[in-house]
Amino acid sequence: MLLLLLLAACPRPAPATEPPPAAPAVRFGAVDLPQTEAERRAIRSGEPGFTAIARVGDAIGDGRFGMLIDARGQPIPDGDHPALCNSNDYNGLLQARGALLLVSHFECTPGAVYLTGLNQDAENRHLAPLWTAPVDFSGVRGGMLHCAGSPTPWGSHLASEEYEVDARTILDDGSSPDSLEGYNDMAAYFGDMEGVNPYDYGWLPEIAVEGPAGAARVHKRYAMGRLSHELGLVMPDGRTVYQTDDGAGGGFFLFVADREGDLSSGALYAARWEQGAVGSAGRGEAGIRWVPLGRAEEAQVARWLGEQRLGFSDLFDAAEPAEGGSCPATYRSIHTARGLECLRLRPGMALAASRLETRRYAALQGATTEFTKGEGLSWDPDRRVIYAAFSRVVGGMSAGSPQDVGGGDHIRLKPNRCGAIYGFELGDGVVRDSSGAPIDSAYAAVRARSVLAGVPAAYQGTALEGNRCDVEAVANPDNIAYLPGQGLLLIAEDSHNHVNNMLWAADLETGALTRVMTAPIGAELSGLHWFPDIDGAAYLTVTVQRPFRDLPGFSEEERRSYAGYIGPFPAR
Repeated sequence: MLLLLLLAACPRPAPATEPPPAAPAVRFGAVDLPQTEAERRAIRSGEPGFTAIARVGDAIGDGRFGMLIDARGQPIPDGDHPALCNSNDYNGLLQARGALLLVSHFECTPGAVYLTGLNQDAENRHLAPLWTAPVDFSGVRGGMLHCAGSPTPWGSHLASEEYEVDARTILDDGSSPDSLEGYNDMAAYFGDMEGVNPYDYGWLPEIAVEGPAGAARVHKRYAMGRLSHELGLVMPDGRTVYQTDDGAGGGFFLFVADREGDLSSGALYAARWEQGAVGSAGRGEAGIRWVPLGRAEEAQVARWLGEQRLGFSDLFDAAEPAEGGSCPATYRSIHTARGLECLRLRPGMALAASRLETRRYAALQGATTEFTKGEGLSWDPDRRVIYAAFSRVVGGMSAGSPQDVGGGDHIRLKPNRCGAIYGFELGDGVVRDSSGAPIDSAYAAVRARSVLAGVPAAYQGTALEGNRCDVEAVANPDNIAYLPGQGLLLIAEDSHNHVNNMLWAADLETGALTRVMTAPIGAELSGLHWFPDIDGAAYLTVTVQRPFRDLPGFSEEERRSYAGYIGPFPAR
């Protein structure tokens, strides 16, 4: 039987001078855990159901969704065919220049961002594609690994570049042995690796649509820092931006722009997690202190990238750490996603290092670089809380782990392979940074508390074998979306600890979880974003990314990613 989750405040009489009553509560139908092989291979969702807008490789108008292009705008070949990126991550809606657009990220190297024109049916409000085209990144030296994204309050789109290459590893020929990020594949974009700069990647690109046919301009927001960007989320003031850092040994960052609606200059901060006792598995709470990383302007960073072409050795001196993590005199020991290092800033390079090597510089200043896979962010205006997902509570987030050697060991939680979501609570009044200076924002968080956590489980020898986290709880949260006025937090999984990744609706008042959707085996659910009013209808965008990934016996057609949505709902 279809179960419905209904969240609504109890009605009460209201005098005529009060605002009109809130819109009806959002309803998500529930689905059971997949039981049969056919169910494990299917996209399953409760009412109002999932609708696919496009799949990777679809011909839409004159374009092909997810096709990769080079710096000249020509298709990148893959044998006898144009290369496609099947890692479609974010899909979101954008109203710009009189057009309704789907903005799609492709998490490959080289990467791609596509704009797809949409028709909204006047009767049922469903969305259908009209045309699709890639955004031209040639003016910013191309892009890599575009992961999550979000719309800005002023109508542009904030993209991301995940897993920046380690500039310390660059060889004389311009390539890197650090193959995880696929940096050497930028040769397909430029033709070779000559002149390719590792510091050109690892930023938050902002995309502004300039015409109804999808013409767009891209700016990489250099003042905001370079790291493994999962997501940047702009607060309602149009100045404050939270940034998660994916991977192991990452940070958590806050940017405060000088001017509303302009991310080209501002002050950057890194969080320091100040914890008391060791928390329970995936739980615990901590104070948050913001470590200042300086104020910078985009034009400054552009000069460091272009005219000066600074490299790692221009920014730091490096020495080999001794056993136990100790460093020679005048060097400082840090432990980040790049491992244990002994570094020393070179004279006059503090500000440049703060933007080109943001994570390393933050660690040198005493900020926390122990977060594991910082993922989705969402703003809850009802409680004034920023929710942040950490896919796994392991490694540096646990007490006394090997990843803490040479670092601060600030985060001391009991390990939880199933991950957790934390709420970052805002301070009242003026919040001061670790130096005592005021932070020029009303959106600076001062405390983090656990909101929910996955639950490790063992199902060996049962019908649920292959699941390593409780199938009635969240596993490895990735993208999240809060629904204002509804008390609902939607949570998408990217997990190898559930046989089928799931989409959940969490009631933050009662703690109840409703399973809203399940993905085919091998697929992750991503691209989650709530759009409360698109010309009279609301939509929850969802991506079914790479179904049957790494599994034998499935065709290329079956493995194509889906870009779509759950809805439509009445506008909120």
